[in-house]
Amino acid sequence: MCGIAGAIGALDATVIAAVRRASAAEAHRGPDAEGFWKSGDDSGPGVVLAHRRLSILDLSADGTQPMHDPKSGVVIVYNGEVYNFAALRRELEAGGSSFHSKTDTEVLIHAYVRWGPEFVSRLRGMFGFALYDPRTRRLLIARDRLGIKPVYVARLRRPAGDLLLFASEVRALLATGLVEPRLDPIGLQTQLWHGFPVGPGTLVRGVRRLEAGTSLTIDLDDDLRET
Repeated sequence: MCGIAGAIGALDATVIAAVRRASAAEAHRGPDAEGFWKSGDDSGPGVVLAHRRLSILDLSADGTQPMHDPKSGVVIVYNGEVYNFAALRRELEAGGSSFHSKTDTEVLIHAYVRWGPEFVSRLRGMFGFALYDPRTRRLLIARDRLGIKPVYVARLRRPAGDLLLFASEVRALLATGLVEPRLDPIGLQTQLWHGFPVGPGTLVRGVRRLEAGTSLTIDLDDDLRET
């Protein structure tokens, strides 16, 4: 179990500090290492990614996240395990890809570079990840088919500009201090009836769960348009 968190949109010192707080709130998910990455300057449109690592496959520092591909510039934060990563790696290596770690994380980066966002359909396993491509200035967030690994998102309208936050846990989003802790009545009703919020809403108004087996693409240059 690892923890991911981040933001895309209008950045400033407040947002950067908020993502660090979200990551700190997920320390229990990844006690082995932590990482932080941001694009561009401390202010203006950009992306911030944070990760808490529980080392499983490659225990070395080569598996530290956020993981960055120097050739394409692609950056990823990832929580999960892709069971067919070895087969995908062999296929990628046959096509000329070279790897610097033994992680499935690096396989995801190369698979995206080779096959584009459609690579998600080739993954077999449990996962929740956010991948930023500086060439398209788009953030891809995806979740496994069974919804084993959680991802929650919150879209905020701020005077400085719109912002989309994401994290592995609702309480991590609340820890940012940017998400108002207001109870969602529909989420509460489904919690009382079913024993859990049915979704995509949650107990917190404005926070939604990325549904199982779905992907979300956010365009930094198109008012954070979601597809």
